Parts: sequence; C-alpha cells; structure tokens
Amino acid sequence: MVNFSVVITTRNRVEFLKRCVLSILENSILPKELIIVNDAGVKVTHELLKPFNSNICLNIVNNEEVKGANYCRNLGVSLTNTEYVFFIDDDDAFVKEAFKKRMEKFMSDESLGLVYTGFHIVRSSNLKKIITSKTAMKPSISPTDSLLSGGNFIGSTSRVAVKKTWCRGGDSRNTTKKIRSDYSWGSEVQ
Repeated sequence: MVNFSVVITTRNRVEFLKRCVLSILENSILPKELIIVNDAGVKVTHELLKPFNSNICLNIVNNEEVKGANYCRNLGVSLTNTEYVFFIDDDDAFVKEAFKKRMEKFMSDESLGLVYTGFHIVRSSNLKKIITSKTAMKPSISPTDSLLSGGNFIGSTSRVAVKKTWCRGGDSRNTTKKIRSDYSWGSEVQ
C-alpha cells in the first residue's frame, strides 16, 4: 500500500484528540506520519500522546495565536512528506477500514484527487452506536446533478482524503478569509 499522512486540527479538546489518535492507530492500515496542528489551544506535547506509543512519525505544531481551521489544514499539508493526505478534526474519529477504502479508491483511478466515502454520526464516546449515516454520492449520478439536487455532498473537510499534488495555492498564511472552515478549505482544488 502507498504511504499517506493524516492531518488533525485541534483546539482545547484533549480528550477528543486522544480518541481521534486512537481511532487512527486502530485502523487496518496505518499512516506514515501524523501531523497535529493545535490552533493556540492547550499545548499538545509528545508526552501527552506517549501512551499511544507508535511507529508513526508524529509532528506536533502549537500555534501561538488562533489562525483558524483552514490555516491549520494548509499548514499540516505543507508539513507532510507523502502524496496522499487525510484530514480529520479532533472531535471526529476514523472507522477501522477508513484508510483502506479511501486508498483503494485512489489506487483504482490515478486521475482522482479527492476521495470522500461518507460518515456516521454518533452521540457518545461509543463509536459503534450510530445515530445516522451519510454515504458518498452514487456513481450513477454526476457530481453536478448531485450538487444541484442535494447540496454539498462532501460536507466537512474533516472527512476527505486528497492527493497533495492535486491541490494548489494552499497558502497557510492567508488568515483573512472569513468563512466557515467546514465549508471552505483554504487551498483550491483543481
């Protein structure tokens, strides 16, 4: 399997961050590296994550001032050393086959630049107690038709994987954008 990275954005939710990291380590395939970008919250240290002792390369960045989720995602991408990057926010978690399914999609079609496979909504720390689910759009529907009939079918950038070379213009220093981070990522996607 091809190497990939995971970028986690976090701020003041240490227990959620730990759950998120645990979901990564329990996956059927593991990333080469994990980039945690803390947006000026309670300082995240290697010591804090030491109980997870893993062979995954861990890079932690603690912003000194709040920069916003888009800045943090772009900074995270700039620090990765792999072609494929998964995004997740600290209050989300990956299911056991998440990486495998998305990487299989990438490997099946070299022209893909972004993969989204859906999500489950849970209302507790029990990630198996699913309230509702949303799946990716059906292959028989064009992205344009799906967008026009049902709205944004991807949802949050916390649930996508991207091919790094497919992104351009990801200037993490641009903090002037006043937009909801879950609906607009600071990099342009070709």
